[in-house]
Amino acid sequence: MQGPTSNGTARPAARKPAKPRPAAQARPAGAKPVAKKAPAKKAPARKGSGELAPAKKALVKKTLAARAEALPLPAEPAAKDGRAKEKAPKPAKERTEPLNFRVTPEFRRAFKRAAAAQDCKKVELLERIFAEWSARNPAPAV
Repeated sequence: MQGPTSNGTARPAARKPAKPRPAAQARPAGAKPVAKKAPAKKAPARKGSGELAPAKKALVKKTLAARAEALPLPAEPAAKDGRAKEKAPKPAKERTEPLNFRVTPEFRRAFKRAAAAQDCKKVELLERIFAEWSARNPAPAV
């Protein structure tokens, strides 16, 4: 610290000039600086994390195979009427066009419940409903 000021407080020492930094590599005008990647962190080594001995590997493999044979295969889930579930065939055309519109929250919940009850996606339910409506209301001949 340097000597006291006129009001009696100590004056801080003058700062040393900053050391000149090495010049960065020349970049073209308007180029953004390249961010440096952080070094990859290694996972800490754990006790016993080395390779298993070949004999132990064989034992583990044999044990897992025995367990897999002992476990029964899960039965296919049955539908509400007792029949096995059948997956609906995929439509021939891919869905690529968006169809966006707003509905009330109550309608959305009811539509979602109806699709779940029919075990189909909401878009599939909408397609089914429209197909039935189109069958009942044929388009007038033009």
